[in-house]
Amino acid sequence: MTIYDYLKFLDKIAPFETQDNYDNSGFIIGDLKADVKSVLLCLDITNSVVEEAAERGVDLIISHHPVIFNPMKKIEKSSPVHKVIRYGISVIAAHTNFDITHMPSAMLKRLGFSDKAVIEAQPIKPFGLIAELPAPLSANDILVKIKSAFLIETLRYTKGKEKIRRVAVCSGAGADLAEQAYEMGADLFICGDIRRHHFIDAMNRGFMLVDAGHYGTEFIFCEYLKNLILKEFPNEKIYITERDIDAVSFI
Repeated sequence: MTIYDYLKFLDKIAPFETQDNYDNSGFIIGDLKADVKSVLLCLDITNSVVEEAAERGVDLIISHHPVIFNPMKKIEKSSPVHKVIRYGISVIAAHTNFDITHMPSAMLKRLGFSDKAVIEAQPIKPFGLIAELPAPLSANDILVKIKSAFLIETLRYTKGKEKIRRVAVCSGAGADLAEQAYEMGADLFICGDIRRHHFIDAMNRGFMLVDAGHYGTEFIFCEYLKNLILKEFPNEKIYITERDIDAVSFI
């Protein structure tokens, strides 16, 4: 397969035309005609991820967040962009196009809720899903489930109903959709990057709002995409980075 073959595949499963206006998903760096012997998947292209890619000898990095997001006026030696070019590695990003088409479903599956639980295709347009559970869960039980699913040690949340039946999800910074999730009957909304005023609004409504972190709700991108690639191309060599970590530290 070539870089272009991977680009076509990603466009088929998560059309790049669906990406948000501000985004830079798609082919970013490299040679579309180059052959691909192996691929590294990551959430963010950091310097350590590029070094890992070079050590593994991969030809293509597919990231969730674009390594070039805004127009660049200079490329410093310390930049991952400089390193990727120096090593001759191609780069494709699947960001908001993947958020829209796959990430909410990936979050629900990670929580252990089957596709049959989903009651609307895109009720929180265009980025979210609401699922109705077969039986109510206690608020405490679902908090434990969220921490386990998204590998979160500390959750920020507002208290709401004691029993949860309808769960809404959005990966990354989805707090602006909390009001819509509430109006559509969700008992709980899970996303990342929630600001204080969102928590205040949820508290006033008695609505359970849970911040599972930007990294926590999106690192699942790698495993999910790997499975999609191997389902279509079972003989491809696909790595998930071992150096993709949350840039924010906690004590």
